[in-house]
Amino acid sequence: MASDVVVVPSLQVAWRFVVIEARLRGKTVMGTRVGGIADRIVDGYGGFLAPPRDPQDITEKILYFCRESDEATQRVLSIRVYKVWKW
Repeated sequence: MASDVVVVPSLQVAWRFVVIEARLRGKTVMGTRVGGIADRIVDGYGGFLAPPRDPQDITEKILYFCRESDEATQRVLSIRVYKVWKW
């Protein structure tokens, strides 16, 4: 089963590797403005960011993605992974 979006609604510092892996696979990432998530997403382009503990905001962004999937996908694809990550 495939997905078009990865949602990471973390309240504390989250591992940024989830975001990096999703982006490498061309997935839209929606997450909260915490730790590694906020470091790896340009809101509206590399995915969508919402404030922690704001379910209304992240819900609106998910609905936007569902309604405007073509536009949202194009905006996400315009961002390229430009760093080489060393593990």
